[in-house]
Amino acid sequence: MREKRQTILFPAFLALVVFLVSWAISLVNLENGSIFAQVDRPLQDLLFRLRNRVFPEQPISDAVTLIGVDDKTTETLGRFGEGVWKTREPYITQLLAFLRHQPAIVAYDIIFKEDTEEWGQFRAEGRQHLDQKAIGELLIESAASGSTIRDAGVLLDLSLITVRQATDNLAAAFSELTFADVDQPTTIIFPYSVPDSVRAPWRTSDILGDDPDDLAEDNGLVLPYFRDVRIPLEHVHRIAVDYPFSPARPTMPDSRLFDLGLLGFIQVPRDPGGVVRRYPLIQGLSYTYADPASGDTVNRHVFVPSLALLSVMYYLGIDLVERNLTEDYLVDGKPVVEVHFGRELILRPPGKAQIRVPIDDHGNLLLDFVGRVEDYSSMSFLDSLSYDKRVGDRLRGRIVFVGITETAGTDVGPVPIVANSALVLVHMTAASNILLNTFVRPISSRGELALMLALWLVLAPGAMFMRPRLFTILTGGLLLIYGGICFWMIAGHLYVLPIIAPIAAVLFSCIGTVLYRYFTEEKEKQKIRGMFSTMVSSDVLTYMEEHPESFSLAGERREATIFFSDVAGFTTISESLPPDRLSNLLNQYLSPMTDIIMALDGYVDKYEGDAIMAEWGVPSPDPHHARNGCFAAIDQQRQLAELRPRFQRDFGVEIHVRMGINSGVVSAGNMGSGKRMQYTVMGDAVNQAARFEPANKDYGTLIMMGQSTYDLAREHVDARLLDRIIVKGKTEPIQIYELLERKGQTPDLMLQVVELYQRGLELHWQRNWEEAIGTWRKALELRPDDGPCLALIERVRGYQLQPPGDQWKGEYVRKSKD
Repeated sequence: MREKRQTILFPAFLALVVFLVSWAISLVNLENGSIFAQVDRPLQDLLFRLRNRVFPEQPISDAVTLIGVDDKTTETLGRFGEGVWKTREPYITQLLAFLRHQPAIVAYDIIFKEDTEEWGQFRAEGRQHLDQKAIGELLIESAASGSTIRDAGVLLDLSLITVRQATDNLAAAFSELTFADVDQPTTIIFPYSVPDSVRAPWRTSDILGDDPDDLAEDNGLVLPYFRDVRIPLEHVHRIAVDYPFSPARPTMPDSRLFDLGLLGFIQVPRDPGGVVRRYPLIQGLSYTYADPASGDTVNRHVFVPSLALLSVMYYLGIDLVERNLTEDYLVDGKPVVEVHFGRELILRPPGKAQIRVPIDDHGNLLLDFVGRVEDYSSMSFLDSLSYDKRVGDRLRGRIVFVGITETAGTDVGPVPIVANSALVLVHMTAASNILLNTFVRPISSRGELALMLALWLVLAPGAMFMRPRLFTILTGGLLLIYGGICFWMIAGHLYVLPIIAPIAAVLFSCIGTVLYRYFTEEKEKQKIRGMFSTMVSSDVLTYMEEHPESFSLAGERREATIFFSDVAGFTTISESLPPDRLSNLLNQYLSPMTDIIMALDGYVDKYEGDAIMAEWGVPSPDPHHARNGCFAAIDQQRQLAELRPRFQRDFGVEIHVRMGINSGVVSAGNMGSGKRMQYTVMGDAVNQAARFEPANKDYGTLIMMGQSTYDLAREHVDARLLDRIIVKGKTEPIQIYELLERKGQTPDLMLQVVELYQRGLELHWQRNWEEAIGTWRKALELRPDDGPCLALIERVRGYQLQPPGDQWKGEYVRKSKD
């Protein structure tokens, strides 16, 4: 019992170990993430693409609109960044259109860089540049004389002054839009990027200003613009000790634009392979300076929002500049913006429902890519220059992202749903996800552990109790179901589940369980084969090997049919033949009889000389045990009829065999001593079957069966009710039957004899002795050697001489076992 329990429990324990090891491996981070995550990401991307294809109507916010510098724009205005773009004329024209269309937010994914690099190159040449007045005088003189300016230095001066003037004009256009006298002026957000490495450190003037008499953070030339949109440190929680603060000076837009809008960072991290899947909603900047008063080194941090988050905040009515100015950070007693790294970022817009945005330990949002660039509301940059009312309807009151979407653009990269996309898509996706509250969340390490344990709980019962083939099917089904769950979690905007770790755990558990069962159950098969290979048919043996749980060697109660047979007069036969010929005769008799029993799924329990004991229903279950036992007896008698002439010829003996059959509940199992065991059956049903075999002598029959067998097989066989008897050792009468043939195969003459016999039997039970004898004699006229008729006539004549007592109900008491 203990060995069996260990055999059952070990596969489940093995599976649990595999699941826990797989979970532990999924937590081991390498340079590019965990081993499993590196494979998970492309598979999860595939599920995003599949979702968007199966369900093309994805939730995309109507509040987000794109103005793209596309191929149509560059074909008309020229290559982006050159020519007319240097004069800033397209942007200025667009800003004038915005004055009419009044978008709520205009967020640029294009950095308006300062011209310091060009001026730096100029100064590096060691010459003094001409100012605007001098350039103007030269132009007037050239126009008056009709000459052309050919001096390279003058031309460079002219180019630089033109660029600088263009930026001044652009700043003036932004100023007009920002400070327009309207109810809801447009908020402008300029982009900047935070370098991955310290390429350029903060300058002291960036932090403390350039007035030596008043050096303070509020006077810095750059820092105050970040402090204007900062998220207070007291509202930022769970900051990791190793949080990657950026110590580098951000790459800024032109300083002349600082006072005309807000600053939002635009760089996004890329996963291995360059794919953008996450979006940093906040960034921690760090800066260091020497305290002007004490000279001590001061280290400070500030958390600032991204381009998309800042756009959404202002669209929802969260004015960070105003709140930082007044230090009023609360809405209904709670922070208007609250950050819990590794959990969520909470927005509490005044008068609106709060929004909880899931973020990781570094403040990244896992983007739910609900569509491509073309799936969002968008228009060409060229079309946005129009004053057409239809353009205004698409821009008014919305968050407008301005980015580069041209085919030859450089601001492109792979995202989960498309191999190459304009990266302005990531900003729009982040904004849309937040506005519509549609997020896909990665599960935590604890959640992954719970998932692994749930899968193990499904797999463990199969590992313990299922056959390897069924368990393999279960494993395949479980993998398909889990794949479907992964898809539906993404389709329902719920979770991004790990794929490889659970699949690896399930597969390795299946392989381990199958191998374990193969090696352990092969021993069990060999044991079963050694015990039963010569006792049951190959089909039954195969079933028993594949389903050892279908029977127990330790003993169990089973319903079965038991068969006993014995050669009539075998003692006389054995005395008439020498041992070698007797052995030969037995072999020629027992072999075909055994084949018939095994062909009908019977189990040959034992041979005792000429006697055979067999069972149906054990050791393997057989719902038709009674029918098959009866068919085996009939087929044996038919085979004996064919063999009898040959036995007479070869051995000089005539073989007749009596058989007894009974059905009922038996105790089946391995019985014997510690050195020798045999699978057999015991019980009342067995004893009765053993009594029926010799009882054939009393009736001149060959096959006798009990009431229980007849009840189970009556639809398949013809039988004659013989009598009510009380066998040796019993007190209650039972009805016995003579088995004749398979259903419908009994000759008509014999059926007539059976009918007359059973009529006479009833008369005899009613003590109508003479009428009963007369009926049986009519049967004998049809079949003169009918054993039951002859036996009952002789018995009734005895009753006529000495009638049975008043309590007699027709039963016949058999005095001996044999």
